Amino acid sequence: MRYEIDRLLGRGMSCVLSCVGTFAVGTASRAVADVRLPSIVGDNMVLQQNSDVAVWGWASPGEKVVVRGAWGDSSKEVVADEHGKWRSSLRTPKAGGPFRVTVAGNNTLTLNNVMIGEVWVCSGQSNMEWRLDHAEGGTEAVKAATHKNLRLFMVKNTVAARPMEDCVPEGGGWRECVPESAAGFSAVGYFFARELQSVIDVPVGLISADWGGTPAEAWTSARALRQFPEFTARLDQMEALSADPNERLQKAEDAAKGWWSAIDTHKDGAGVGWAGAAFDDSSWKTLKLPQTLVADELDAFDGVVYFRRTIDIPTGFEHGAVLEIGPIDDMDDAYVNGVLVGATHEDGQWNTARSYRVAGSLLSPGQVTIAARMYDHSGLAGINGKPEQMVLRSTHPKLPAQKLAQKAGDVKAVSIALAGEWKYKVGPAKAAMAPIPRMATVDAYTPTALYNGMVAPIIPYAIKGVIWYQGESNRNDPARYRTLFPAMIRNWREDWGRGEFSFYFAQIAPFTYGGDQGQTAEIREAQLMTLSLPNTGMAVTMDVGNLKDIHPTKKLEVAERLALWALARDYGRTGVEWSGPLFKSATVKGGKIGVEFEHAESGLLVKGDRLTHVQIAGEDRRFMDAQVLIVGSTLVLSHPSILKPVAVRYGWCDACEPNLFNNAGLPASPFRSDDWPLGDAK
Repeated sequence: MRYEIDRLLGRGMSCVLSCVGTFAVGTASRAVADVRLPSIVGDNMVLQQNSDVAVWGWASPGEKVVVRGAWGDSSKEVVADEHGKWRSSLRTPKAGGPFRVTVAGNNTLTLNNVMIGEVWVCSGQSNMEWRLDHAEGGTEAVKAATHKNLRLFMVKNTVAARPMEDCVPEGGGWRECVPESAAGFSAVGYFFARELQSVIDVPVGLISADWGGTPAEAWTSARALRQFPEFTARLDQMEALSADPNERLQKAEDAAKGWWSAIDTHKDGAGVGWAGAAFDDSSWKTLKLPQTLVADELDAFDGVVYFRRTIDIPTGFEHGAVLEIGPIDDMDDAYVNGVLVGATHEDGQWNTARSYRVAGSLLSPGQVTIAARMYDHSGLAGINGKPEQMVLRSTHPKLPAQKLAQKAGDVKAVSIALAGEWKYKVGPAKAAMAPIPRMATVDAYTPTALYNGMVAPIIPYAIKGVIWYQGESNRNDPARYRTLFPAMIRNWREDWGRGEFSFYFAQIAPFTYGGDQGQTAEIREAQLMTLSLPNTGMAVTMDVGNLKDIHPTKKLEVAERLALWALARDYGRTGVEWSGPLFKSATVKGGKIGVEFEHAESGLLVKGDRLTHVQIAGEDRRFMDAQVLIVGSTLVLSHPSILKPVAVRYGWCDACEPNLFNNAGLPASPFRSDDWPLGDAK
């Protein structure tokens, strides 16, 4: 387990280790001679225009600190408190730049290439985290992504048991938007900013703080979650965590080591020695990798799956190799001839390609067995990615790969493809296993962990608003999400202290969830209900999803729809519709139901021969496909077998693509007029 801890330290992803970072920051903020700034305040940043923007940091207790902006008579003097903390503010002008900002105490810091403009936070789970270069049209977008007035800041995936005072930035801090910095940035965020700039033509700063597969409670503070009794025990446990990082680390290491080592001897495990070359896997089934496991016994399976493949090793690997086996959802251990060569045991790494060093002593010419043990704890599972991501690469120390291949006369001397047929065995199901010990650990799913590690450190940086794409990971409890999501929004607004800033979010897209009983529709309903909060907006995605992939690649459309809300609500754009039709009311008259919408004043549009996925029900609560008549902005619905209709539902499913739009081409949100429990409607 020690090599795992060392690797986690290098990547900063372990919750225990993030707690180390939390306390390390606290120590660093004590009496120090030099003025110091948080990572979010630096060169190339964008400051919110026409605002009082916070500038803060650390210095010696009692030290005077002067903050000055080079756009006129704009400076403030403050004194560091007894803990060495200080906070100042600057009044920014209208958009422009570049400017310099100086922070002077015992030392002077000069921040260069600072722009004044509009600042937005991009947050949520994987569909917000989805990289620009992986999106539809992303290759072309990356090539053209040179925008000196668009600045990007990525908060590194970090969890913490306590609110952190500083964050770890990806790429070193604020960066100008060029192809290299844009490629790995949020596709939704990039397209959103590009659309804003095309209209308002001012500098835009994006702060990306997102993590795939994470629930809303992880993004919410302890104070805000205290109103939910179901989180009390976990919050109490978080508060009780030892402040000694070494103690937490040792406890976590011991507990996790015992859990992982017990898997193979479980009654459904593969048994000791399963990864070795001599193991008899003749009874195992076969499948092709890479793939998402959705067929037969692996469909919707949560638990352990074992994989094995035997390959022939030629000469040229005696100096060692790198084993690459693509992204694995969620965790894994990798072996060569029964020897553990690498592992990923932290959460949130479902889309991270695995890469493990293999000693040359394990790669003598002849047959070698590559094995992997995958543990999926929720949702989809698999060894995913592309075939070219599954390969064993030689690490010859003297010659480049091409020259070595030429010398050996065989490309296999430097690279062996691993995609293709693998043996597999289904191991213990998650339900039959004890939970992974979390006595001293915090992960990306822990309530408050991402607020502490990724949101708190960027507060109180002045922002215009937030765009958000999340909800899939709260499908297990849509009723709670009705209050949890609004509570999170209020929490962020209160803690930022900038009033009810704009908060625009994407409604989750259609996808075929295994065993869905209406939870997906209810999550969308909870998101629709959140529009009751002031200064919120929602981009509907029912026409840009992928029924077979929870990560649809059409991010441009999502971003443009979010931008419509911002342009209309925040930047005064007129004469353009910014939302698709939103359910307003349903009125029963003469055996028919008339449905009225907001944002349909110019009329309704059906894309296709007929309106789909709209149903009505009578008092027996049996829903049937409705006959539809469109009258201006009203749907008139009926059915010959339902003489007294009482309820209507539209798009009420996990994986459907309904086709109602307004004349601006924006899709209608799914809705229902009833409030019946799910089991009462058929």
